[in-house]
This record gives sequence, structure tokens and C-alpha cells, in this order.
Amino acid sequence: MKFALSGLLLFLLVSIQTASAAIVINVTEENGNVVFTSEAGSLDVSSLSSAMSGTGGGSFIDPSNGRFGIGGASQDALSDDSFSGPSAFGTGASRSADSTTGGGFGVNGTDGWLTLANDDGGSYGVSTMTFNNATIDSLGLTPGEYTWGWSGDFIRLNIPVSEVIPEPVAASLLLLAGVGGLLRRRARRKATV
Repeated sequence: MKFALSGLLLFLLVSIQTASAAIVINVTEENGNVVFTSEAGSLDVSSLSSAMSGTGGGSFIDPSNGRFGIGGASQDALSDDSFSGPSAFGTGASRSADSTTGGGFGVNGTDGWLTLANDDGGSYGVSTMTFNNATIDSLGLTPGEYTWGWSGDFIRLNIPVSEVIPEPVAASLLLLAGVGGLLRRRARRKATV
């Protein structure tokens, strides 16, 4: 009984540690910009092997090819047979971020790679990348939850539905069109009486 309880406790501790190791990136529209923000976390890459060294890096998105990167000037690509995930998260073309903070990781869903900055060692603080004067729609992002995983961990990208708010000018034009339609209708009624 004591052995079974100890085994269950060990299993729960390992499960909790594995579940909290993932990195989640949330996309938001803020003040006319699109911001990608990753939560702090770590990645267990012990099951992955080096696929390529010094693959570039930087902060960018390439939705139609399932690729993005946040920070890190020089990155190493890691992969194995267990790496899986979507090969696209929209129809948009590749675009570099206008600004970035933190960083050091990315995903290449088409080729099945995880990229890590050479000096980050698997632990990551909060990272952001911002695309100025953009919306989720203008970047060609498709709302949804996208997960790239491997036998040790995963990265999840959450893209919400675009928050399009009508401008005051558009609302005024709609109101004016409605008033014009009512006046026209009233004029027709008087003409038939």
C-alpha cells in the first residue's frame, strides 16, 4: 500500500512538472498593433537532436508555412521523429516583427523543427514581438489553438478572433444612410396619398 501511494505521488509530481514546462504564446490586438506574448517557462528538449546549427533566428511570422520565431539572433534547429504540429496557422506571408523583447525560440511546422537560441538553455522569460499598424486579419492569421509537440514538451500558439471595432465615421455614415432611407420612405407615402 505504501509503495503504491509513493508511486502515485511520484507520478503526480512528474505530471505537474511536465505540464508546467510548456510555453504558451497568446496573440492580442492592442492599440492598432498585434502582439505575440509568451508566458515564462522552460522546454524539455532532451529527446530532440540537432538538425542544424545557426539557422538564423529573429522575430517573425510566416503563417502559411507554420513558422515563427521570437528573438535570438542565432538559433539551433532541433527535431526528432516525435515532433509534430500544424504546417500552417493562416494564409499570410512572412513578415518581420517591428519590435521584440526576450526571446530565443521558434517553430518551423513545415520542416518539423524547434529552434532555440544558442545561449538560452531551455528556460525562457516572458517574450514579446509586436507588429505595428496590423490586425490579426491583416497578418493573415487564422484564429485557433495551434500546438507543436514532441515526446518531451510542447509550444502552443493561441490566436483569437480579430476584434474589429467600427470607427465613429463608419457609424455616422450608417446612421445617415438610415435617416435618408426613412425620409425617402416618408416622401413615397406622401406621394401615394
